[in-house]
Amino acid sequence: MGKQTHKNHGLDVEMLRGLYEKQLLSDAEIGRLYGLSDAGVSYLRRRHGIQTLSARNRRAQQAVRRGLRDIRSVERAEFEKLYRNHGERALARMFGCSKILIRRKREEWGIAALGKEQRLQGRMPEVLTVAQREVLYGSLLGDGGLSLNRSETAARYAEFHSIDQVAYLRWKHDVLEPFSGKVTPSDKMLVDGRIAVGRVFRTCFHSLFVPYHQLFYEEGVRHLPADFEEELTPLALAVWYMDDGHLADRTADGVPTIFSAFGLPDIVRAVEHLNAKWCLDAQPVTREDGTVIWLNNKDRFTGLVYDHMHPSMRYKVPLSLRRHAVESVCGFKHLSDILKRAAGVDWASLAEGELREWEERLFRYWRGVGFSMPYADAEARDKQVGEVIRSGAPLEPVVPTGHTQGASLCLTYCHHFWKAHRKGRRSPWQVFHDDDKLRKAIRGCIRYRGGISEAKLRAELQTFGGVHNFRASVAKAVVDRWCAPGGTVLDPCAGWGGRLLGTLCSQRAVHYEGVDASLATVRGLRRFGHKLEENEQVRATCAVSHAAFEDWEPTGRFDLVFTSPPYFDAEWYSNDSGQSAVRYATYSEWLESFLRVLVEKSWALLKPGGRLALNVADAGSYPIAEDLRAMVEAHCGLETTLRMALASVYGGETRYEPVFVSQAKRG
Repeated sequence: MGKQTHKNHGLDVEMLRGLYEKQLLSDAEIGRLYGLSDAGVSYLRRRHGIQTLSARNRRAQQAVRRGLRDIRSVERAEFEKLYRNHGERALARMFGCSKILIRRKREEWGIAALGKEQRLQGRMPEVLTVAQREVLYGSLLGDGGLSLNRSETAARYAEFHSIDQVAYLRWKHDVLEPFSGKVTPSDKMLVDGRIAVGRVFRTCFHSLFVPYHQLFYEEGVRHLPADFEEELTPLALAVWYMDDGHLADRTADGVPTIFSAFGLPDIVRAVEHLNAKWCLDAQPVTREDGTVIWLNNKDRFTGLVYDHMHPSMRYKVPLSLRRHAVESVCGFKHLSDILKRAAGVDWASLAEGELREWEERLFRYWRGVGFSMPYADAEARDKQVGEVIRSGAPLEPVVPTGHTQGASLCLTYCHHFWKAHRKGRRSPWQVFHDDDKLRKAIRGCIRYRGGISEAKLRAELQTFGGVHNFRASVAKAVVDRWCAPGGTVLDPCAGWGGRLLGTLCSQRAVHYEGVDASLATVRGLRRFGHKLEENEQVRATCAVSHAAFEDWEPTGRFDLVFTSPPYFDAEWYSNDSGQSAVRYATYSEWLESFLRVLVEKSWALLKPGGRLALNVADAGSYPIAEDLRAMVEAHCGLETTLRMALASVYGGETRYEPVFVSQAKRG
């Protein structure tokens, strides 16, 4: 539409007045509606006596009509306070005006410009609270870190934790408010190349954090601060332990230990202080991956830190020392009394009200003691090893259910087993930390398992989405049947230790060689194997390598290759970069690049007359067993197929998993 003259535009004076004074349109906006220039609209207004509104006044009136405040009504003191707290951009939105107008008003009043960091510091507390100082100090000894801004006038704290420790991370976030930013999803590259999925939060940059950076960092390297002896409090020690501590298996109850990345001189200094101040009988133990501080006086240590620990982290305290208000909540004086009494209850005879009371007591008990990991001390190890040695699981025509000898012994060394899960489901660890699911699991134990104990609860938690370990007694039977006397066994996907235990308990094999892509699994199996080799009932040796089997370089050939490969992404064991489901994005790629390579490489590593035994099952929508059978038949020839029966405590049909067995040609 071309520009109109002032004579033929059709804009009368009342319409112009309404648009300009009531709708608060500018000359240019009115001109665009009627095909006039802004100068033409201005001429018409003046001609009809309509007073000109400045842009500032127009925006102020528009803001008021939208329910905002008129910038003209704000006094200097209030404006300065608002500016310090929010900045120019936020004030422009607050008053419905331009950022330029806010800047001009600030300059008119002589208010100095402030950067984002300066505004943040201006509205933050001037000092940290005692709790904030102690949590920050303990975190910098552990998992937390500080980074400086470019001018080195402010520092920012950040911390990452896995999904399983989000509750603990949020606790730290809450302690450090109002400095804390949001807790957000994050991935983290670990030292060994694995990708950890978790959550992270960061504080704002603030000058209050700078002294801590100066204390803990020297030329970019973190070290034990000079004021460690004066500043380490029970709360700071508790945070350090929650970050970097775990229970070692020196005794049935476990010994608290702290893994430290500090240099050895710093660790020795820390140990000397822990002993001098609190008599913790601490000692440094150097391993290939770093140095660990053992806190042998666990009674005194627990007394110092327990009340400061977040409930989700109390699983790191020895079971016998986990204190909880059970007398008032559960009606018993000691924690151990609850399960002892529960073992003698006739659950079927209880009225509904009594049953609910017991369920609540048991819920409170486990919330107090935390997730109880299986543990086998030296006496229990001897007993379970003997049971596996004496076991005799029949292999044909069907391997029956049961034969669980040695199950808790394996998982004593693979605690991360409880964090593995099936696709789209929850791990036992996740289920335990969900109040509703834990209550449901307790009810499931009482209803379907005839009672409740730590072992029964763990088994019930598994049914929500956990994975399974290969039965050691069945592994022993396979080795007894198909390994040559004095032979060697290769396990390309070592897993949770069932085949390791079964092999070392067999009287035929002399050596077990395991390979696994999970570093945590390898470390656990190495500790397990070392304990087994010390056992007088065991004559075989073992070694476990950390590698994806596709990359592993063998040094010899084997009499039996026996494993249970992973089920693509139908089960999730860890985020290690070597895991096959992490490496291969699709099922077809996984079949060709992992499963076929495993079959062909394993077959090539057999001695003449040796055997290949592979256990797998269809999982989710993946026909893994069918595809593996086809590969084995085509490349190796199929000698026999075992069927392992797997029953459920809930009834229903028994399902079966195949074990495909092939024999290499004799030389």
